[in-house]
Amino acid sequence: MDAHIALDRRPGSVASIVGIVGEVLLAAGLIILLFVTFEIFGTAYLAGNYQRSLTNSLAPTIHTSTRPVVNHAPPRVAPPSHAPIPTNGTPIAILSIPALDLTTVVVQGTNTLSLERGPGHYRHTPMPGEAGNVAIAGHRTTWGRPFYNLDQVPIGSLMTLSSPQGVFTYRLKRLFVVNPKHVKVLRPTLRPSLTLTTCNPRFSASTRLVARAVLVGSSLTPAPKVSWPRSAAPSAPPNVMFAWILGVLSTIIVSATLVLMHLIRRTWLVLVIGVPASMIVVIGFFAAVTPFLPANL
Repeated sequence: MDAHIALDRRPGSVASIVGIVGEVLLAAGLIILLFVTFEIFGTAYLAGNYQRSLTNSLAPTIHTSTRPVVNHAPPRVAPPSHAPIPTNGTPIAILSIPALDLTTVVVQGTNTLSLERGPGHYRHTPMPGEAGNVAIAGHRTTWGRPFYNLDQVPIGSLMTLSSPQGVFTYRLKRLFVVNPKHVKVLRPTLRPSLTLTTCNPRFSASTRLVARAVLVGSSLTPAPKVSWPRSAAPSAPPNVMFAWILGVLSTIIVSATLVLMHLIRRTWLVLVIGVPASMIVVIGFFAAVTPFLPANL
């Protein structure tokens, strides 16, 4: 009799294990789907908040006009600034590309945390408006995707950089694709230039799309007082172990919520407790994982 009962229980135990494994896989799939949604829409929301704050910080030191100015004579460049080099994440200019209906704050630095706030200026290149090759990188599919349609800007289009030293207008000359390790596009140029880089194709970091423009006009600020606002970008490096812990915890909590929905009759109670707890941990997991993605994605 006891053996007969044990045999009856065995299939039920296997079914329970299979059911739990299924709930875990369903939870993992749900987390992946939510992560994609967060990367596209959640990061865009956060980037928008960053941009509004950066605009307010930069406004007292900059001409807000981004109207292109084309000079008949060779345009003047900004003199080298003697102000201390701004730290990563500091707003330094406003980039306007009318062909894309884009106006965005450019920050100093191209590390992951800086690019979350807006297009980032390569630190070893001249500051906006100065002689040489001013280079800026930007996201294409996440964090507000400022350079999403960069490949669609017509050759000859005008774009401006507005900094505390004036408004500088560039005309697009070339659009081309290079290997991510091809850093020659960032080298100094004899003619004052602006180089924009972003990932290519969309949703991939396999190559880089490069837009090269040349200076065609400038309106210098008389006796500019260059003083950079403080950076709001956190400097804490991403933590791999913390990301893993949150990932496992997210899967466990979401799986437990799904299992309890089948076991407990009061489904509403499980949802009231489980959904908020799941969202808090899952969003924390997304925030911890995002810095490990390619910085220029």
